[in-house]
Amino acid sequence: MIRIAIIGAGASGLTSATAALAEGMIPCIFEMSNRIGGVWGPDLRAPSDQGSAWPGMKVNISRHTGTFSNFNWPQNTPDFPTTQQVYDYLHDYAEYFELFPYIRFGCRVIEVLECDGKWLIRWQEDKTTLKEELFDSIIIATSKFTNPYTPNFNGLEQFKGKKLHSAQYKSAEEFINKRVLIVGGSLSGTSIAEEVAKKTDVIHLFRKERWVIKRYRSSDPQNHGPFLPRDLLKTYESVQVSLSKEEQYQLMLQHCSEQNEFPEWYMSPSSPVGFVVADEYFQEVRSGKLKLIRGEIDHFLNSSVVLEDGRSINDFDVVIFCTGYERDLSFLPEQLRLKPTTTLYEDTFPIDAKNLAYIGMYPGARGAVFPLVELQARYACGVFSGRLKLPSIETMKEEIANTPKDRDEIKFSTSLAQKLEVIPQLNSYHWSIRRMLLGAYTPARFRLEGFHSDSKAALKSIEETECYRRRLLRAHDKIPTLASMCLFKVHQYKKQQEESLEKGDTCSCICHNPN
Repeated sequence: MIRIAIIGAGASGLTSATAALAEGMIPCIFEMSNRIGGVWGPDLRAPSDQGSAWPGMKVNISRHTGTFSNFNWPQNTPDFPTTQQVYDYLHDYAEYFELFPYIRFGCRVIEVLECDGKWLIRWQEDKTTLKEELFDSIIIATSKFTNPYTPNFNGLEQFKGKKLHSAQYKSAEEFINKRVLIVGGSLSGTSIAEEVAKKTDVIHLFRKERWVIKRYRSSDPQNHGPFLPRDLLKTYESVQVSLSKEEQYQLMLQHCSEQNEFPEWYMSPSSPVGFVVADEYFQEVRSGKLKLIRGEIDHFLNSSVVLEDGRSINDFDVVIFCTGYERDLSFLPEQLRLKPTTTLYEDTFPIDAKNLAYIGMYPGARGAVFPLVELQARYACGVFSGRLKLPSIETMKEEIANTPKDRDEIKFSTSLAQKLEVIPQLNSYHWSIRRMLLGAYTPARFRLEGFHSDSKAALKSIEETECYRRRLLRAHDKIPTLASMCLFKVHQYKKQQEESLEKGDTCSCICHNPN
């Protein structure tokens, strides 16, 4: 029987083990800590030298789309779960699929070597004993958030206050009556700035502007109250509509109407595309508790920092670096350590190594993580079991060259699902089901057909999500598929699809590959 080594027991590693078992393989998960969950573990926090979510953090993608395709969240879970709730979900997932017997806790992999088409794993157990074992295949699921990264700023050693990385951040309570500088404008920087500003004065320093969006969106730009989880606004219909850069800008501006009130966050049509998620960020700015500064650090002094343009930020007590993470792939041979120039087939398979896959290592942020890594894992394990075949090296290189590096999660997941042969064929379903499948992105759609499908459970999950979405839409008497300026395009596309399906034609939307 095929044995597969999986390094890491976070979301990517757990779903890889589930996929391996479904293919009849035996997984062995190496986890260096004493728990599952990777970065998700609020009470059993990872050491400060590893990536970790803080206890007060909430996810940015709702549970309705941020879910595994074959395991739903508990019904009483809020739309946007907390760190503890995510950990509980992963723990329940591991129990449901009986994964714990396959996990080796306290095992740090120190070296991986290719041996005649197989993989030799060497690991340190309980920080003392060295062991090794041979496996047929290997999945690297150690996450992109392994080692906290802090730039080597000039003079940082002179700063006399407290210095920490966001990986060490636990709660805003520890900074009451302190003046806090937060460096970095990414998701963690914006979220922590918002949270700490509720307790004390904060200066938020960032290099470039981004759209600041809320977890809930309203179809009415004048109504800023909670309405619908933002990820439920993105549908298979809406991604078919091609918007110009100006139209995209106007759409974002309508949903982020507070944005351009503040010069530091001012967005123009030429601004770089990117966004962060924060619900009350600008509310804290208006209160005066959160001050915004856009600029780059030149050097630190005892209790201040000097920016490249000569401005100074003075008299702060704490600096929190929200400056990202670096992957730790030091256990791999040099040629297999992912670099910025490395290209992977479907962001999963290296061209020059057999029986090896990277799960959850794709560049950038592409929406809901759980369903994406699950599809990657299903594809990898299908290949390792021999049930699926990879294209030739020439074909893989050609596909890599023709694949946009910035494709969103729907296009990425659909491409993986095509390889898995689990795309639902819309014209084989009743119109009521087709209507649901053209609605919100629901990972369960990829359990309707194909290998290891469960159409009954999948339809139930899809229906629950779509009913929830439409119930909120009816309550507000709105259809917020896109901004009003492009609604005509959406309706026109929908009409064409319905007419095509009524004639018995094959659906031409993104969820079907006509070839």
